[in-house]
Amino acid sequence: MLSAFLVVMAAAFLGGWGAVVALVWLLAGLAILTRMGERAAVRAFLRYRPAPGTWLAADVAGLAPGRRIEVYVAPGLSGVFSVGGHTIAAGARSVGSGTRTAALHADVVEAVSDLGQWRTRVQLAMLWLAAPWLASMWVLGSLLGPRLMAFLRVVAPVFLVMAVLVSLGRGDWAAAGLGCVILLDAILSRVARRRHRYQDRAPVPTLARV
Repeated sequence: MLSAFLVVMAAAFLGGWGAVVALVWLLAGLAILTRMGERAAVRAFLRYRPAPGTWLAADVAGLAPGRRIEVYVAPGLSGVFSVGGHTIAAGARSVGSGTRTAALHADVVEAVSDLGQWRTRVQLAMLWLAAPWLASMWVLGSLLGPRLMAFLRVVAPVFLVMAVLVSLGRGDWAAAGLGCVILLDAILSRVARRRHRYQDRAPVPTLARV
């Protein structure tokens, strides 16, 4: 929703070309749901490398005989995971040795079972549709710096709540809804950052481990 708001604002400034840009953005997100669009997104934007003839391709063929599943190597990642509705990728860090371990095979089994479910089928399209908002937040963070962005993350929710209350008092439901969406995005982003820091934190030594 926030990306759609930014696209609409940009279309208003671009005039006649704005509608074309907004339509291309929307149609590209829908095209990614197809096999051809998914292949283009995986190869052109994610920079995944095709991996035919590898142990990953052999495992996928054995677990899903007759299904047209493309296999790739994902640079800079680890593990094995499903992407979209027709793609399974192995991280380059996990395939560096060229051999398959029991843990990697278990990841392949899970990826094949997850492939094609709604949460994997729509993830690339959702990433594309969210790109305008994510890009704007990245640009804003690069311009303001980490300290000022941290300050804004603390102060912005207060102003958003006040703006929502004022909009509701005036009967401006569209502005109030937009403020609620931005506030929800800020809350979810903060929860995601806290969870990421918690997962990366080293475990505390205990007597059992000692």
